[in-house]
Amino acid sequence: MNLYPTAEHPCSYLPAQLAREAVIDPARALTPARYQELLALGFRRSGPYAYRTACRACQACIAVRIPLQHPLALRRRHRRVLRRNADCDVRMVAGRMQREHRLLYDRYLDGRHEHSGMRELTADDLLDPAGQLSCLCEIRCRGQLLGYTVVDCTPDAWSAVYTVFEPDEAARGLGNFAILQTHRLARAAGADFLYLGYWIDQAQQMSYKTDYRPLQAYVNDQWKPFADIKRFDDNAPP
Repeated sequence: MNLYPTAEHPCSYLPAQLAREAVIDPARALTPARYQELLALGFRRSGPYAYRTACRACQACIAVRIPLQHPLALRRRHRRVLRRNADCDVRMVAGRMQREHRLLYDRYLDGRHEHSGMRELTADDLLDPAGQLSCLCEIRCRGQLLGYTVVDCTPDAWSAVYTVFEPDEAARGLGNFAILQTHRLARAAGADFLYLGYWIDQAQQMSYKTDYRPLQAYVNDQWKPFADIKRFDDNAPP
């Protein structure tokens, strides 16, 4: 496949590092079947582009996914999150941003990620512009939109692109609730994997991904059990 490296730029997660991506030839259509193949090779989507990290001096980004053949091993914190959000309705809808989705995206960035590189993107930029991949996993309570995850759906896999939620409802744990519900719906749809993007050991904001077990990591061009590359401390307080 033809890969095109981007220019180096400051890393959003490791400030001392310069980041670079390798982008798939954008002339090739990013169909659901094609994107499923790329996900299995550690790629992600940003707008119309499929990419994976190609940094010169760093290999900290590791693609991770949850196999869906078996239920999640829920931790106590996950059960608490499910109880706190028992009053919510969750559903998958077409990947189209309405005014309420855009306003929530802006509130989320203002409240949670004021200096994030995501501020360079709009809510609509999160979607597949060709309209073949993206859906929204919405979380509502009595009709009010509390959060949503942009999800790319391929024949046998789902990929969580980005989650936004109401910053004034932080006590609900909506970020984790969104993953739990996306996982539930992906299993119900018969998908084999839920991709969670990249994990970086030194980036605290990504540590939540390791709470989902079983988990697999893409290392040396192979998917391996996450426990093979990172020792979990099962005695740590959940």
